[in-house]
Amino acid sequence: MKRVFVILAVVIGVLLAIVIGWRTSLRLSSEPLSTVQEQTLKRAIAVLEEKGFRQEAFLFRNIALFRSSANWSLQGEGVDFQRMMAAVTYPMAVVTLFPGFFDPDLDDTERASVLLHESYHLWGEGEAEAYRGVLQRRDQLGWVESKYGETALWLEIARATKVYAP
Repeated sequence: MKRVFVILAVVIGVLLAIVIGWRTSLRLSSEPLSTVQEQTLKRAIAVLEEKGFRQEAFLFRNIALFRSSANWSLQGEGVDFQRMMAAVTYPMAVVTLFPGFFDPDLDDTERASVLLHESYHLWGEGEAEAYRGVLQRRDQLGWVESKYGETALWLEIARATKVYAP
């Protein structure tokens, strides 16, 4: 019986070391957020919490690791990072916030809508579920067409939603 516990402890220790090493490599291969970016992020998370998205706010405050540049796991995907707002490295809960997320033309509710989308990826959901989820919950968030229907983000998300979650 003691031998089984020793083997189990070794296996758990090796798995833990792999996870810690993987997440550390993601952190070290990308840039942290600046102080100004962190403040902007905190305001967007506060919007999520104020609008009743407590689980998502908890996830972003306590589990997600935020970066401001793509880590090694995102580099090979051939993605145009200039057009992206954010990306998640799943299952390591690393959220990369690209310059578009910090665009001064966006307000905190729009940034919260981006975070809401990314929260689906943190739970392991794909693009269709993320777009569908934001579409279904945008009224609760206050990200409504009457106020945001002409913004670049709204128009881009409307286009992408038709592609991923028609």
